[in-house]
Amino acid sequence: MKGKLKYPFQLSLFTYFLPEEEDGPDSKGRAATADETAKVAAFQEGMATRLGPADNVLILGRCWHLGVVQLEYRVADPELANQALQAIIDAKANEFPFEYRMFPDGRWEIPRSLWTGELIAGQAEAGEAEDETDLDDESDDGTDEDEDEDEGEGAEDEEEEGEEALEDLQARLNDTTGDDRIVLWYRIAPLLDELDEAEALLKAGLVEYPENASLLRMLGLIHIRQRKLDEGRVALLKSIELEELSSMAHYNLACLEALAGRPDDAMVALKNALLIEPFKAFDACGDDDFESLREREDFQKIASPQLCIGSRSAENEHAETLLIVMPGSMGPMERGELYEDPLGAFLDEREAGTVLGGNTSLSTGEAEGETTIEIGTDDVEATISAIQEFFATAEVKPPPGTRLYPGAQVGVIRDPATAVAL
Repeated sequence: MKGKLKYPFQLSLFTYFLPEEEDGPDSKGRAATADETAKVAAFQEGMATRLGPADNVLILGRCWHLGVVQLEYRVADPELANQALQAIIDAKANEFPFEYRMFPDGRWEIPRSLWTGELIAGQAEAGEAEDETDLDDESDDGTDEDEDEDEGEGAEDEEEEGEEALEDLQARLNDTTGDDRIVLWYRIAPLLDELDEAEALLKAGLVEYPENASLLRMLGLIHIRQRKLDEGRVALLKSIELEELSSMAHYNLACLEALAGRPDDAMVALKNALLIEPFKAFDACGDDDFESLREREDFQKIASPQLCIGSRSAENEHAETLLIVMPGSMGPMERGELYEDPLGAFLDEREAGTVLGGNTSLSTGEAEGETTIEIGTDDVEATISAIQEFFATAEVKPPPGTRLYPGAQVGVIRDPATAVAL
């Protein structure tokens, strides 16, 4: 791995910088003083040295709120960083106690507020980010990246419209000049019945735009369908060289390598694709192109990808775990105040389990965000009953669609058949 792909995880630490005498329930917060700013900067740099080898963490910056600050990092090995963070929390010897959230973000999207789950105030929306590398769902030429090897998700709407859609696109191409033709070549190619015609169209475009990553990526896809695997490999590798953070270029390269009988190369490409877009793991599990990889242990691990890592406030000394899953992204302050703290006190009073911690995952283009609370117990049925009693009597009810999963943990795919509605 090189460049941004080496650091596919985003780590956000959320801490208060106010002195204890100002940090009360009625505190309205304030901006940091120069001395506090310097201390937080030193704390952030010191934390980076404690989270694994010297090249495991990059410092991105600091996002200031009134009374609180969000420290942003990129992480190469999340397991090492997570182990170090848990050890630091357990030691309880920090100048700035903190909560944290770590999640895969291979596209390097703009950090979101750990408090609210929203984009950091004052930052550009993701579609307005100024960076030489395109980080959105669409390339800078307007082409949609999310085609897959079999059908081309980026063209599905056009395919469903059949011949009329193709004729309309071709008519628009005849009336279009300059760079605007790129997106039309890209959309027309997968709709053509004759693959040789699609190949010729893309190659004609690449004569004028030889460094266009999107056209190269689509040409690689067409070559896979033609089973011109050597030519497809050249096109996809050049596309990746131009646009490193294209998950579909890496994914299609993995399909090609698997079809070509190079399973080790296929796994390298597939793992790179998942670093950028973890949800592609679910596509890979059902993709016929990976049939030759099914028995490999490293491929089978992809069937249960860990999508988020969150802070845990207590060690689990119990025999079983339960997971409460609430729809929607909820910041840790809100999650703790409304649910974790009162539920923890309720369970402690009845000796019916322990709240271990919580996690919040943000919405992506393919999945709605969710808020989870993990609970340890030695008596699953008694804990379920206690949780149901708590929510039945609590002033703040859980969001509609909240479910309780016995035996589940954060980062493990849950069995819907075991869900208990709350």
